[in-house]
Amino acid sequence: MERNKKWLAGFLLLSVAALAQNVGPGRHRVAVAAGPAVCINSPVCACVVVGSQQREFCTSTQSAWHATTNGANITVEAIGGGGAGGASGCCQSSGGGGEYCKSISVSYASGANITVTVGAGGVGGANGVTSTAGGQSSFGSSVIAKGGGAGGPAGTISGGTGGTGTCVNGGNGFGNGNHIPGGAGGAGGPNGAGANGGAAYGLSNAVGAGGGGSGGGSAGIEFGAGGANYTGSVTGGAGLEWGAYGSGGGAGGAGSNAGNSGGNGGTGGLYGGGGGGGAYSAGSSGNGGHGIVVITYTP
Repeated sequence: MERNKKWLAGFLLLSVAALAQNVGPGRHRVAVAAGPAVCINSPVCACVVVGSQQREFCTSTQSAWHATTNGANITVEAIGGGGAGGASGCCQSSGGGGEYCKSISVSYASGANITVTVGAGGVGGANGVTSTAGGQSSFGSSVIAKGGGAGGPAGTISGGTGGTGTCVNGGNGFGNGNHIPGGAGGAGGPNGAGANGGAAYGLSNAVGAGGGGSGGGSAGIEFGAGGANYTGSVTGGAGLEWGAYGSGGGAGGAGSNAGNSGGNGGTGGLYGGGGGGGAYSAGSSGNGGHGIVVITYTP
């Protein structure tokens, strides 16, 4: 028995050595894979390596993004904050999605500290509270993405306008005067403009579908949100264009029933999705999703 154990141990040792060397006719030594690449130069935002470049995802305002090299080899993309939905005593109105902007040759000087501003999502509230628009996102003064507009105040039927500047617009929020719930607009993004919020026609107790994220097409598709009864709320879907980050879908607007009981609007998706409108006196409107600034550069 002891002899068999020694034989087996020796066999295993030789086998491992042969695999490590990968010897034999027509074979070659196997290279050992290097460890995962990591970001360098102490990035101030969440960072990943993309080929020979680094990509930072800033989801909160930074007062001093530090440029490490001279040149114009930096690409900046930004999405503005989504507008909040309106809280209405009669007529649901949802917020608009944030605008998307991109610049592929942003010049900067080594050692410069650049302010990165991430647009806040608009703030909703109870019936009678005036909702706010989404804030703009920017990289210094060179890239500026507008925020989405807020849904109209109580008693109005206007949905929030999608962020509109010189780049790719966010989708518009739905607004209607016939107690028909509708969703918020999706954010613009790398794949195109955000979709407009859709309506839940004929379903007075349903939450209206939110608009898709960039290039999401019609409401409820891709990252849009929809479906649920008047007692619930539906959050806009998160975008995925940059892996775990992207242009957010619009939230579902609140539904209501025949007894004038209203629900709450959902929160806009990350990043830049509009917030859903609230219904009747009992329902509150949803906040918009905050924006994002994405910086890709060679360290």
